[in-house]
Amino acid sequence: MSSRWSCFVTASLVATVLFPRVSSAMSMAMYDEMGRQDQQDYLAFLVKATQDVLIGEGRPDVARKVHDLVQGRGDDRPSQGEVQFEEVLARMRAYLAENPGPIVAPTVEGAWMQTLINNGIQLSHQFDRAFHLVVREKPFWPKRPLKPIRNPSAPLSTEI
Repeated sequence: MSSRWSCFVTASLVATVLFPRVSSAMSMAMYDEMGRQDQQDYLAFLVKATQDVLIGEGRPDVARKVHDLVQGRGDDRPSQGEVQFEEVLARMRAYLAENPGPIVAPTVEGAWMQTLINNGIQLSHQFDRAFHLVVREKPFWPKRPLKPIRNPSAPLSTEI
């Protein structure tokens, strides 16, 4: 085995072991490929994981604040938290468009954390570790087919 290859393999393994949250986080591209209902289900999954960790830390009052943030208004309009989450995602998409191939790409979980922070919810390092552990232990899988990805520069096919 060449030394260059062994260095690459070693670096990949070290990165996965030291930064497992990055390797298991949902990418923006994956989230964008999901249907709207799966996206809503994933946000509900993140909310539940957040509340579980906060309650486990003995902070049920903060868990209630998270619940209130994403609680619907009783109609089909999105909650305040959903709107803010989508705004953070839009800013992250804009960043990725301007800076393709960043060393550490923004994640959907990162957008959720930023939404919480923007609403005055204090998150400790212990919360961050516990939250990512919960998300990693119970991975989310879309229930519906992913949206097809089409290269915008490719011609549309007329074949049936």
